[in-house]
Amino acid sequence: MSKLLVAALMVGLGSVGACGTDSAAGDDMPPPDDSIVYYGKVDKILNQNCVNCHSSDPDRLAPFSLATYADASQVAKDQAVSAAINTRQMPPYFATNDGSCGNYTSSWLSDDDLATLTSWFNGAHSEGDAANASGPPPGTTQLDHVDATLDAGADYLPPSGQGTDVYRCFIVDPGLTADKFLVGNYVHPTNNLIVHHVIVFSLPDAAAEAAATQLDQADSGLGYTCFGGPGVDTADFVTGWAPGQGAVMFPEDTGIRVLGGRKLIMQVHYNLENADGNADHTTIDLQFADSVQYEAKIAPLAANPQLPPGMPDVTASSTRTLPAASLRLWGSIMHMHTRGTKTDIQNMSDHSCVIDLETWSFHWQNFYWEQTPVSLDPSTQLRLTCHYDTSGETSEVHNGEKTTDEMCRAFLYLTQ
Repeated sequence: MSKLLVAALMVGLGSVGACGTDSAAGDDMPPPDDSIVYYGKVDKILNQNCVNCHSSDPDRLAPFSLATYADASQVAKDQAVSAAINTRQMPPYFATNDGSCGNYTSSWLSDDDLATLTSWFNGAHSEGDAANASGPPPGTTQLDHVDATLDAGADYLPPSGQGTDVYRCFIVDPGLTADKFLVGNYVHPTNNLIVHHVIVFSLPDAAAEAAATQLDQADSGLGYTCFGGPGVDTADFVTGWAPGQGAVMFPEDTGIRVLGGRKLIMQVHYNLENADGNADHTTIDLQFADSVQYEAKIAPLAANPQLPPGMPDVTASSTRTLPAASLRLWGSIMHMHTRGTKTDIQNMSDHSCVIDLETWSFHWQNFYWEQTPVSLDPSTQLRLTCHYDTSGETSEVHNGEKTTDEMCRAFLYLTQ
């Protein structure tokens, strides 16, 4: 996973433009204001918006830390942070959000937060009183509470010499005695250099659990190999994680049912191109509710990229007809690999735009939540289109599970 890309975005050297309704403010930055201090003001904004990637973790996604006053004040001297913030390249937010294609809950820092950060970074970097610190960076605190943690029970070191992509499935137990509704989750990879994605699957019955257990027992070591899918046909997608995500809270009054008395499968895709030789111990914190008003499902859309080489813009697309029932779309997350440049979903039934990611980065994949759910008529047809740049390729790029392959997928958070 390339830290150079993130670094280029951060200092404003990349080609990523501003997105959303907020206008870039690079030409009229707020003047320095030395009355703005770190503790209680700047630290709160950084903790809520930046430190998930700009952490003190040596395997952090971003090229430098903003986790402490010492970190932030040093970065303020050495990096063009204020320019990247004011041109709205950081934090990355790629969805069009001007009302023409969705209206999302949060597209950027507020104007007040923007002014506070840029004034502090351009000013004297005043420290203030540490007694007024806003608290630690958000981790599990981004969830209201943690009801269960999925844990394989030990570190896992992907084997070398078996290719650059390793899929490993771990049977995990949420410890539920009755059905609950998942309303939030926070995935914690401990080695961000190698974790490509994480997916949680449900095991709907005893037969599915037995099939997963058989796979686990037949494979030496922790977990079992599960290239692509979890190896159990009846397993259902529950939730997932990709680089760039922090804690995910589903929209209020919605949730995904998790069966009581049943175990889950946690699938981790490891890509070893940048492996540092260290193991991973991914865990997932879960927040449950006893009941919700709207039971949700995550529905996939997928195309089959077969991409010719030497093309600066080549596409893959597919159309899916949704069930013959009225549905509500609350949000979506898109997925491609490293050649992706942009992607969108169009409602072919009423010729409206569902979501449009004007730019794509593999390292920043997020759920985009609608301010209000979008109503979809029965049998709505949705068309997913992904754009790629294969200029640097000398042979055709195929759809596949390896990072060196490509994908074109979307996951829709739907209720009736």
